[in-house]
Amino acid sequence: MVVRVGVVDEDSAAGLIPLLVKEVEAERICFETSSQQLCIEIERNHDQAVVRILNVVERWLGDGGRAPTRIEIDEHSYVLGAQQNGVPA
Repeated sequence: MVVRVGVVDEDSAAGLIPLLVKEVEAERICFETSSQQLCIEIERNHDQAVVRILNVVERWLGDGGRAPTRIEIDEHSYVLGAQQNGVPA
């Protein structure tokens, strides 16, 4: 399974990658410059890994006051925004 997370630039990717490495058991996490996306390859525990990825990205968005971002999971695309005051954006 591959999860892709849109980021605005390489600096944003550099801030998010260590958080994902710490929280998610992934085979590979890399930044794809051409698409401005982080690519997270998961081979085991897909459901658990996706939940962790979504939680990490949501915290990262909120902590940095970042705009919502696009996430692609198995060819399906979603927009994820940071939670504010316990209410999804």
